[in-house]
Amino acid sequence: MSTTLRKVLRYGGWAILGLLLLVLIGASSLWVAGGRRIGMIHEPTAHPVAVATDPAEIAEGGRLAGYWGCVGCHDENAGGSVFFTTPFGDRLVAANLTRVVHEYTPEELERAIRHGVRRDGSSLVVMPSSMFADISDEDLGRVIGYLRSLPVVPDSLPPTRLGLLARFFIVTRDDALEAPRIDPGAAHGVSPDSLTPASGRADTLALGRYLARTGCPECHGPDLRGFEEDTPDLRIAAAYAPAAFLQFFRDGIALGGRELGLMSEIARYRGRRLTDPEVAALHAYLSTLAD
Repeated sequence: MSTTLRKVLRYGGWAILGLLLLVLIGASSLWVAGGRRIGMIHEPTAHPVAVATDPAEIAEGGRLAGYWGCVGCHDENAGGSVFFTTPFGDRLVAANLTRVVHEYTPEELERAIRHGVRRDGSSLVVMPSSMFADISDEDLGRVIGYLRSLPVVPDSLPPTRLGLLARFFIVTRDDALEAPRIDPGAAHGVSPDSLTPASGRADTLALGRYLARTGCPECHGPDLRGFEEDTPDLRIAAAYAPAAFLQFFRDGIALGGRELGLMSEIARYRGRRLTDPEVAALHAYLSTLAD
């Protein structure tokens, strides 16, 4: 072997070793930074919630839990589900709510739902709490009452595992964790119990706003303008006649007979929980965004 070749191999080996060392340092830093951000402690003010016990209120909680996706992300029986996995070993598991609602106090559940904070004060991951922050006390109590009324499902799921890809996402995106972005003292939503569409347009818009702000930002963003090449701007609702909008929320078929993938699925699954007057109120409010 020539002297030149030996030098190339020697320096090439050192270069590869150096590169591997840099990758290892970067991965270690990312792991630590992600863990530090997840483990940051948040202390929102304790907020009392009256848990519903009346059967009619509990049934209403079940309807709302369907609209808000509680029994979607956490499975139909609220027993939890593997939310997503990646080829890199990341695994996000939606908790078994039938167990959690009995282990947490109502105040701890309020913090988890509205603020994205675990019992120990650390952040929940991929929990749309900034959307749920607008839920009224009354409706939150109804949902908790409904979840507590369900049979407890035995735990059978693997634990969440946040690998390098998940930690990269958490470190590089401000919206990866909800807890740091939610004002711990912000006012919550107003109960729509008295906001019946029959009482006038102002109440119709108030009800529509409540339903939009507590049901749409998860996919369409806090301003409901959507995300480019991902989810549409909800001002598009103004293009629908009220009857066509209602039809979309019943069969998931958009204007022109189109099937819209996930949006059509959500319309069929979550939208069917809304009454006709509620869908009309939602349409009326979203249509005002186009003005």
